[in-house]
Amino acid sequence: MIEDYHYDMSKKYSEVFKLMWITFLYAELIPLCSFLTIIGIVFYYWVDKYNFVKSCTRKPGISGKMTLLAVKSIDMTLFLVPAGSFLFDLMLRHHFNVLSLVLMLIGIVYVLLPMSDLIWLLNDEKF
Repeated sequence: MIEDYHYDMSKKYSEVFKLMWITFLYAELIPLCSFLTIIGIVFYYWVDKYNFVKSCTRKPGISGKMTLLAVKSIDMTLFLVPAGSFLFDLMLRHHFNVLSLVLMLIGIVYVLLPMSDLIWLLNDEKF
């Protein structure tokens, strides 16, 4: 009659990523936001871990594509954070920081590199 709490991993992913994207969006304007987000993610981790270990059932999981998409979206922050800083400076201060432009270009190069192929190329261990 009473069933354990259902652990929905896709919902947990989306909540954490929503928190991270909001932080990346407002970190330029509110520097304290980054610190509060770190505290929030640590708190969220421990509460979620307790719920997962003590009081839930796990139904069939999500596919590996969701995990790869999540990792790729984290990689996109290497481009999006400097791009946000660049646009913020350009729109509000009417000039831009050259470092933001350089970091944005490095982020674009990193995102466009086929990382899985580079890892296989550089990892020469034979099992």
